[in-house]
Amino acid sequence: MEVACAVDSHFVGDDIGTSKETGVAVDFADPSIVYDKGCLIAPTVSIVSLLLQQAAIAASFHYNNAEIVESRSNPIDFPSMDAIQISKNLSNMGQIYEDIARGQVLGEDGDRVYSMVLPGLPYSAAIYFSGPGVVYSIKHDISDLKCLKPGLILAIRKVIRLKNLVYGLEKLL
Repeated sequence: MEVACAVDSHFVGDDIGTSKETGVAVDFADPSIVYDKGCLIAPTVSIVSLLLQQAAIAASFHYNNAEIVESRSNPIDFPSMDAIQISKNLSNMGQIYEDIARGQVLGEDGDRVYSMVLPGLPYSAAIYFSGPGVVYSIKHDISDLKCLKPGLILAIRKVIRLKNLVYGLEKLL
């Protein structure tokens, strides 16, 4: 299989040159034009991020407080798609978290996201849970974008078999 092109937000609206022979186009911008075709919308292609999210979902049942902390050296947007996805996944569990934190509130369940921008920081996502006498944390750092390659290859291999829209790479694992 050959990836013919990849598109990001710098080329919105430009013809990416795909044809019927092209099996997959990777678009890092707005996926709305392909909703009627088999496609995958993946807020993250990081396998490690997906593992972090799965661990957070399992932990969310056992704690009353949760915080999401992310950092990047060159932000495009805050909160990131990773943080938004983590928050949505935790919100879908139905746990209502106590309101003692000061981060940006995402979701109806009160998930809090702190976003830090400091030059030299690797991309980092951490989730902190707490209960009486305990703090549980889950974290991952990305220091090189090469680590996204396995998830991107997985997405490319799976998307050609899809008949409809799938949201989240974790549904294809």
